[in-house]
Amino acid sequence: MAPLPSISIASIVIGFISFAFTLAIWIHAFWGAFLTVVSAPSQLRDAFSTLRQSLYEEREYLKRKRRREKGTQDRDSKQRSLYDEGGPTKVINDAVKDLIHDFKRYERPFLETPHTGREKELEWSFDATQQHYRCDFSHRLLWLRSKGGIESIAEKLQKVSEITFWR
Repeated sequence: MAPLPSISIASIVIGFISFAFTLAIWIHAFWGAFLTVVSAPSQLRDAFSTLRQSLYEEREYLKRKRRREKGTQDRDSKQRSLYDEGGPTKVINDAVKDLIHDFKRYERPFLETPHTGREKELEWSFDATQQHYRCDFSHRLLWLRSKGGIESIAEKLQKVSEITFWR
C-alpha cells in the first residue's frame, strides 16, 4: 500500500480541525442557552425592573424638560416654530413612549398578576419594583427568545439618554 500524498494528509488535518471548531461553536452556543435558561428567574427580575425604572425616569425627565421649555417660551407669540413647540423633545418623548410600549409587550407574558390600574399609579409606586414573574420551563424558554429584544430596548434607551444628556 502506497503512503498518502502530503496534500491528502493536509486535507484530513484541516477537516478534523474544522470539525473541532464547529463542534466547539455548537457546544458554546448550547451552553450559553443552557445558562440563560437556568438563570432566567434572576435575569427576568433584574432586567425587567431595571429597564422599567430607567424608562419611567427618562419619561419623567423629558416631561420636566418640556415644561421648562414651555415656561421659557413667549406665550404671546402666535407663530411658533416647530423647534419652539418642542419638536426635538417631542420626537424623543415619542421614542421613549414607543420603547415603553415595546417593553410592556415583552413583559406581559411573564407577569403573574398584570397591573389593572392606571399607568400613573404604577410608575413610581412600590409595586413597580416588586413585580412577580412566572418562571416555569415554558417561560424560561420564552425568556431565551425574548432576551435579545429586552437588550435591544435597553440599548435604544441608552442612546436616547445620551441624546437628551447632550441637548
